[in-house]
Amino acid sequence: MNKILFITTRNILNTCGELRLIKNRTKTLYDKWNVSTDFIVICDRKKINSNNESMGNHSTVTSILYRIANPFSILKALIKGREVIAQYIRQEQYKCVILSGLGMLIYTPIVKSVKPGIPVIADIHGAHEELLEYNQGNIFKKFVKRLLYYCEIYINKKYLPKVDGAMVVSNALAKHLNCKYNLNNYKYYIVPCAVTNYDINYEKWRKNREKYRKKYKIKEDEILFIYSGGVSPWQCIEKSIKLFNIIKSKIKAKMLILSHQWTKIEPMISNHENIILDSVNPEEVNNVLCAGDYAFLIRDDFITNHVSFPNKFLEYVQSGMEIITTPFIFDIKEYIISCGMGIVINFDKEDVERIINYIYSKQRENVLENWESRRSFLNKLSFEETLKDFVNDFLF
Repeated sequence: MNKILFITTRNILNTCGELRLIKNRTKTLYDKWNVSTDFIVICDRKKINSNNESMGNHSTVTSILYRIANPFSILKALIKGREVIAQYIRQEQYKCVILSGLGMLIYTPIVKSVKPGIPVIADIHGAHEELLEYNQGNIFKKFVKRLLYYCEIYINKKYLPKVDGAMVVSNALAKHLNCKYNLNNYKYYIVPCAVTNYDINYEKWRKNREKYRKKYKIKEDEILFIYSGGVSPWQCIEKSIKLFNIIKSKIKAKMLILSHQWTKIEPMISNHENIILDSVNPEEVNNVLCAGDYAFLIRDDFITNHVSFPNKFLEYVQSGMEIITTPFIFDIKEYIISCGMGIVINFDKEDVERIINYIYSKQRENVLENWESRRSFLNKLSFEETLKDFVNDFLF
């Protein structure tokens, strides 16, 4: 069995988007190519004390802990990381090493010195401009985030040219990195956040639709809008709620919010009628989404959003819902327009009328008309397809 060493500061212990992407990729590598992954995660001690989600897929996870409020604890964990990485590489015959998360490219020299010639891949999920564009909190937190941003830019400029390629979630992110770091003929592996099971089974979809519309008391003549996600500022939950309330003043509709951040969302909807809040297991989310007609994927005009590829996008595609989005997620905007899977809005005054007209036009269509194109699209962006070049280049 071939093995990968994955070194990260990302949250791969608790349920979140980072874990979902990494776990699903790991599962595909194991199920499809019999490749297992060992993880070394450098993380805040609180992550261990929270509700943990197993990585599975015959993976091992070694945690190096620090206390976020103690800079010396963080420095000690980073130093210990060098020792653990060297030990792992000496003991195992890894095919490649993946570095993922803030500061992880600093381990490039130690990996290359312990085992010269071993491929090192950077795993990049988004733009580091997020540290500036969504820099919230008190003055000290804002200062720390700004400092982290400039440290990360320095590290990337120094080490990105020295690794053997980068795994990125979008074409827009590859273009952004080329421009920002002046990279030429760089090897990118475009691996978006995909669903693990990309098949669309109409009978299963129909049964789930009936089951969950009954659960949430959605009438046959009501349009159901769904928001699935958290309260991170880039997810624009408040804008989605506001847009829904304008739409429901013109048509018969309800909104379902799926989120594990229940306590933070409840105050947002306490005075809003026809909005339902629920939290379900990650394994159940795809089934619940079948109840919906339209999905909100709203983002603002920031570099962070331009290059992103939200986990929920392909889940929405698989559910059969039409997607309401803004033009600021570049790859997804192109996919929605080219494949006819939704509508792109700018929050202009005319947009609500456009959405209403779009809904009326879709009500006259058969839900199966776009089924085959969605199945083909999901297959094209499945991990089985997007990981092929990476597997061929480094694992066999």
